[in-house]
Amino acid sequence: MLGSPDHADPGPSAELRATTVLYAQTVLFSLTLGMIMMLTPLYVLELGYSVAWLGVIISAQGVFQLGLRLFGGVLSDRVGERWVIAANFLALLSAALLLALFETLWLLILAQLLTGASRSIYWTASQSYASRINEAKAISIIGRFFGIGAAGGIFGTFAGGLLAGTVGYTVGFLMTTGMAAVSLLTVAVQPSLPRKAAKSIRAILAPIPAMFVRRTSQLPAIISFGTSLVVALVGSLMSAYLVQEGYSETGVGLLRAVHGGGAVVAGFAYGLLISKLGARWLYAFVMLGSGGFLALAVIASGAFWPMLVLMFALGVAFNAGRVLYASMTAELSAPEERGVAMAVFGLYWAAAQLVGPVTFGLLAGLIGLAESLLVAGAIIMVPGALTPWLFSFFTPEPATAVPTEVPERGS
Repeated sequence: MLGSPDHADPGPSAELRATTVLYAQTVLFSLTLGMIMMLTPLYVLELGYSVAWLGVIISAQGVFQLGLRLFGGVLSDRVGERWVIAANFLALLSAALLLALFETLWLLILAQLLTGASRSIYWTASQSYASRINEAKAISIIGRFFGIGAAGGIFGTFAGGLLAGTVGYTVGFLMTTGMAAVSLLTVAVQPSLPRKAAKSIRAILAPIPAMFVRRTSQLPAIISFGTSLVVALVGSLMSAYLVQEGYSETGVGLLRAVHGGGAVVAGFAYGLLISKLGARWLYAFVMLGSGGFLALAVIASGAFWPMLVLMFALGVAFNAGRVLYASMTAELSAPEERGVAMAVFGLYWAAAQLVGPVTFGLLAGLIGLAESLLVAGAIIMVPGALTPWLFSFFTPEPATAVPTEVPERGS
């Protein structure tokens, strides 16, 4: 199905074809995942499980995200990203089918494990692929990649809430199964990218220890964990809190869609943001905004219009952070190490997906949902307040992982 190996000559139209297929895959993946992430917490609550169990079920995604992310990076560098992307869509299809057919707790957890596996290897492989299409335009392509993905997430999130309130969960999950199947077929037309001859597994793994301990590695690690924690909480405890506050499933879906709208804007306006603020102050905005907007959304949950503004702002902060961490990672790594590098820094993302919902879900059982989310917001803001010190300490050399490329207007 995958055609020629990834080291084949892609031909003169490779960039256009590669970006077109990648963006289409990202829309389909984000649309499917957005529906699953919207439907799942509401479905779990509908089945009568407690908020604590909701946190456990949602956090199950983090197990495979943590365990498979590095494996996905190694495979991307060894056999090519396209094989890994195909495996991702197969896992997503299986997860959707389980959710459509079963209500048993452990099968729900299995479905979340497969969803986590899909997410972990997809983002690792697709970010590596995006960064290698054209090294000179890597940051521009990554920004659009995340912006387009967020657009798919908007429709998925809103559609998930709409389906839950109309045709029901089974039909909704069956629709996600069909979209995952279509996504799998796109890999057949995805072009290969030129790369150096495949290295041994040992050679691929060799740079990993240095990636963890380098000073310059800590900045993308922190922002990767922080932005991941925010989106994990928005997709789990925040949804449960809004339902508790009287929002309908459609209303929750609308707010999540607005959050996705902010993410779209951040993806396409990333070049403007980085040129106006610089990496240091964009970093501060992301961390302070992510925690602060989350806390304010809890406080203002009773007022719908302020909630729309806050969810939009939260989406801007989230996706700006996601592009910043990915572009920092690209700057820190050679093209032939890109898959492993994306995986290493993605481990921090996966760790937040694992520990975030379950930790703050358990805390919510002790002190309440609102209070738990407020604590999370305060914790996320701490690195933002410390940004000047963090940049001074972790970037001792003049040329570090600070992306400076600004996408050309209209490119």
